[in-house]
Amino acid sequence: LTSTMAAVKSNEEKISEAAMEINKHHIQIEGWLLKKSRVLKKWRKRWIVLAGNTIYTYKNQKEYTSEPTETIDISSILTIKKHEGNDKNKNNKINTNINHQYSFEIELETKLIFVFAADSITYRDEWIKELNKLINLNRECLITKDSLGKNGKILSFGCKHFRRNCSYLCSCCNKWYFCSYCHDSVESGFINGGHELERKSIIAIKCCYCGKEQKPSNKCINNKCNKSMSNYYCSICKFWDNDPNHKLFHCNKCGVCRSGKKSDYIHCDKCGVCLDKTFYKSHKCMEQSTKCDCPICGDYLHMSDKPVTFWTHCGHAIHVKCMEEFLVYDTLCPICREPWVP
Repeated sequence: LTSTMAAVKSNEEKISEAAMEINKHHIQIEGWLLKKSRVLKKWRKRWIVLAGNTIYTYKNQKEYTSEPTETIDISSILTIKKHEGNDKNKNNKINTNINHQYSFEIELETKLIFVFAADSITYRDEWIKELNKLINLNRECLITKDSLGKNGKILSFGCKHFRRNCSYLCSCCNKWYFCSYCHDSVESGFINGGHELERKSIIAIKCCYCGKEQKPSNKCINNKCNKSMSNYYCSICKFWDNDPNHKLFHCNKCGVCRSGKKSDYIHCDKCGVCLDKTFYKSHKCMEQSTKCDCPICGDYLHMSDKPVTFWTHCGHAIHVKCMEEFLVYDTLCPICREPWVP
């Protein structure tokens, strides 16, 4: 693509708006597919490009100076459906005169339907996999801009849990998510062998700006992009946070990243957790006190990014927010029933 665009510039040809968009993004997948015309229902060979969050269709291979015949916004896709067994072509070759065994359709929110066909089941499934990946990430993605409207400058990407400019690939399920909460909400549980995300399972990231897939880091390796993934990045925990209001630090003894300013905390070796200095002197030690679930919400406290506190007498750990909500109805420890003393 770089050499193609360079040749275009040297010949002083006019670059289409679509070509400028494609040039800004990493091409996820491109190649020849057949596309069925919506009116005449005839199959036509088209060069299809998936870049950024858009599908582009062209008459000729890599001819980006011309306007695409169609553009499809990924965010407008409602469903993708395979067509099974439409044709008995044993040579796995595209035949433009018949319906195709290796076809699939894309239905938009407007009920408009596009039908494509590949020359093999493997190539068709590769396209469907890449499309589904972007569709799922788009549904989770929240974009922060400096102003409303199309021309607003993007400040950061992310999901409803965290701000970060990348999503990541989890080897445990071979799926892409923005964070562990997004992953666990879908993958955890007892049904179908559910599992929770372990940080070591994060094997790749995808830049939200250009779409380049790469090894986990805090800077895009695409020379045209070079965007940072977040303000805070921990290579040990593989954790990104782009919220400027969050203060985070990594504790080697805890083995995880903690919320707050490092100078405000002291690690208690017996409790196995970092404690606020104002609470440290008066707290009651309990061995490995946070290596348990919160008695209210059930989240594992040692790995939690939410503030944790301890019941004053017994020392049982609990989320600060969970405790505040619980104290409205009950003042006894939910584990051992010791009274809360402010």
